[in-house]
Amino acid sequence: MLSVTTVKALVLAGGYATRLRPLSCTRPKLLFPVAGKPILEWTMEKLSRNSFDEAIIAVNYMADAIKNHFGDEFRGVKIRYSDEPKPLGTGGPIKNAEQLLNTGETFLTMNGDILSDIDIGQMVGSHRKNKPVATIAVRPVKDPSRFGVVEIDERMQIKRFVEKPNRRESQSNLINAGLYLMEPQIFDYIPSGRKVVIEREVFPNLAKQGKLSAFKIGGTWFDVGKIEDYRAANSAMLDVVCRTGAKIEKSVRKGSGVVVSSPSFIGRDSVIGSDSIVGPYVSVGEAVAIGEGSRIVDSIVFDHVTIGKSSLVQGAILGEETRVGANAIIGAGSIVGSHAAIHDNVKLSRNVAVCPYKEVEESILQPAYVM
Repeated sequence: MLSVTTVKALVLAGGYATRLRPLSCTRPKLLFPVAGKPILEWTMEKLSRNSFDEAIIAVNYMADAIKNHFGDEFRGVKIRYSDEPKPLGTGGPIKNAEQLLNTGETFLTMNGDILSDIDIGQMVGSHRKNKPVATIAVRPVKDPSRFGVVEIDERMQIKRFVEKPNRRESQSNLINAGLYLMEPQIFDYIPSGRKVVIEREVFPNLAKQGKLSAFKIGGTWFDVGKIEDYRAANSAMLDVVCRTGAKIEKSVRKGSGVVVSSPSFIGRDSVIGSDSIVGPYVSVGEAVAIGEGSRIVDSIVFDHVTIGKSSLVQGAILGEETRVGANAIIGAGSIVGSHAAIHDNVKLSRNVAVCPYKEVEESILQPAYVM
């Protein structure tokens, strides 16, 4: 692997994550757990493994939660924060961090909600060979209409960049994968003091000038932008974490007759009551209490959740400090926001979203948004 120790990293972590409500009402997206650890921890671990010595995290929404979680160092990577005075889009945070990044050297910029197994060293080598102002990691997808689409030539130069085209406009199935290597000249292309959408205002101009290159990636890649993306990322990363069986932290207490099916992750200090069944494809956070005789399958359970006895949670997400009563049923596609309470014997059918701090005392048998 090529050395990338001279490359700084900028992680964009300031978005509101409105498509992930009600979960994002009380927690920044990058602290959502995926297979036992927050999204941003997966990213920081990758930077540490690739010998980065410094990361700048661009923050805005719920910035203090991210700062309190990571502090000023993570596994040997020094962390500094670039505070956005207001939401600045995808390009504005880069310009806002110019004083921290503009050291005359190449730097890596990455969307914080991307999970991938990209080989950063190989990407650095490609970038240094082609010498563009920016190199974009790209990958093929079946439906590129949700993303920025790139058209490349045989030299991996990007000839055209179109943000979120309709299917008839797409001449390529290669999309922007949300990881970029940039030279300091990029700051000359980004206006200061306002929101900038780099995919619409900067990349198309660089492409026209022949200063934008591509680096193809494959393997694991998730853009955690919507609930279905979040669920898919959790399932995929559970497969990675649980290659040799379910991962259960040593401090977990289990009653008699408990079955934990792989792939599943059970966080530290959790308690699973007798005769309960957990898994497959379940991620359970820290200090979660699962009552006896309950079943949890294909679900994500945040920290400090309480689930009463003989309850069923199937294909659902429970935010932190949620309380689910005894004999309750939480159906597929349902999301219970943090600090909410689902009373005993209540059934939430498919696709019910409950806002934080709400109490649900009666069953909801149709898709609904409880505010």
